[in-house]
Amino acid sequence: DTWIDGKPIYRKTIVYTATTANNNKTGVTIENLDTVVNMTAVNKGTTSGAFHPHGMLSNSGVSAVSGLHFFNCYVDENHEVCLFVSSSYIGTAYITIHYTKTAD
Repeated sequence: DTWIDGKPIYRKTIVYTATTANNNKTGVTIENLDTVVNMTAVNKGTTSGAFHPHGMLSNSGVSAVSGLHFFNCYVDENHEVCLFVSSSYIGTAYITIHYTKTAD
């Protein structure tokens, strides 16, 4: 497959286990990253064993802040894959990134 600019699309899948809430850097950097075309991920919660999709946001508590649960992945300015999770979503994430490179 190629992107709209004609560059080949590459795919990288990583498995990362978050052991703490909030921002987790996976230690995986995408070399020569030009454009992130698509990113998908699922998280398997350590406590519940349930699978949650990337972008998951739910509110199971009384207040909008205290009951907020989230699971999100992103690539930072240094091209490192990161995972941002609440304590209820600590667990193993399966992240697939589709991207183009600056040079092939």
